[in-house]
Order: sequence, then structure tokens, then C-alpha cells
Amino acid sequence: MECVGLNLNLCNLNLIMETEMKKQILVVGLVIAAMLFSGCDAILEPDEEFNAGEVIKETLKSPSSYRRLNGKVLWRGKNDFGNSFVVRIEYESQNSFGALIKDCQVVAYSNNGKQLNWNGRSALTSCKSVGDSVPMIEGFAKGNGLGVGKIEP
Repeated sequence: MECVGLNLNLCNLNLIMETEMKKQILVVGLVIAAMLFSGCDAILEPDEEFNAGEVIKETLKSPSSYRRLNGKVLWRGKNDFGNSFVVRIEYESQNSFGALIKDCQVVAYSNNGKQLNWNGRSALTSCKSVGDSVPMIEGFAKGNGLGVGKIEP
């Protein structure tokens, strides 16, 4: 940009503003890049019930409305990916109409310490379908490839 005559002060102000805007765009770009490359390690918790809730939230219409009411680890084991769990979670969340709905899901997932892994087709089932039946819980774990494990007391 060329500055001539009486508009010199205005021109200098425009050059300063352009430089500052470029700096701000660069900073925002770096922040976004850092967020994209940070992975999901920041949300992984050692709490099995919290992690099961993260799996449930992936299926909800309004994940931000999720609130865990109760949780219990039903089964623990190991597979090639890491530690595996079957967890019962009672929760409430809003449906697509905004109504608060209570539900109970049994969640099967593995955790290698850095990320969660689950089968998107079979990792969740209704608490009623599994119940407290040891064979049903073990069958659910086996059906989700969770490896060798045991029922939790």
C-alpha cells in the first residue's frame, strides 16, 4: 500500500492494523492446530464409569445434557488393545425434543491408557437385556471382543 499526501497518518494506521490482524490470524491458526493434533488424551480418565459415559455421549442427540446418575463396573478383563470393561450406567439426557429422559445402558469398551476403543455396533445395550446374569454379562463381553476377564463383585 502506498501512502501519499494528507492521508499519511490514516495510511500508517491501516498498515499497523493489517500487521496486527495477520498476527491474530496466525495465533488463532496455531491454537486450532494444537487442538487438532492433541488427540483425545485430554479427555481420557482413569474412571471406568466416566469413560463409559464418553461412549454413551457419542450416541446422544444432546451430549452436553448428559448427566450420570449411577454407575457400576460389572466385568474387567484384558484384550490386545488394553484393559477392557463392561459398565452399567444410569443417566439422563435430553432427547431431540428437549425432554429430559432417564435411561440405563451397559457399555463394553477397552482402554489402552491413551484412548478408548469400542465396537460402534454392539458396545451398548439396554440394562434390561443384560440384567445381573453372569452368563449374559460374560457373553456381552465376549461378543464385543473384550478378551479374558472376570465378573466384578
